[in-house]
Amino acid sequence: MFVCNGLLLLQIVLLVKILVTILAWAGPYLLMPESMLRRCTGFAPEPIVFARMLGVGWIALVAIYGWGYYEALAGRLVEPVIVAGLISNGGGALAMILGRPARLTPSIPYWASVGLLVLITIGLAVAWATAAVSVK
Repeated sequence: MFVCNGLLLLQIVLLVKILVTILAWAGPYLLMPESMLRRCTGFAPEPIVFARMLGVGWIALVAIYGWGYYEALAGRLVEPVIVAGLISNGGGALAMILGRPARLTPSIPYWASVGLLVLITIGLAVAWATAAVSVK
């Protein structure tokens, strides 16, 4: 029988979220030239400073997820980190699904991002539910 260790699952989900956020979202939005960002994502905010600001916001979330990861390694559950992750990932997925502009043709990276956001949201919810039972 498979027994889910909530803190281990939380560590895995947070580590994946940190890596994906840096490599797939924050890094490109902070570092890519506007033309390359438009080519890779299908759009680029105008003026480009809005993309850079979004990248900085994602780095702030990486700091929060890093704190949660560190605490989970120490056997502690930091629920505000999980709540922030549920809101940012679940809300991001909903925004991408329900709020997509008609002129934006979804691409494979677009739907991959939606899928990752949904999976991370589910992972955080399951980790929270199972860890809350074992930690308290």
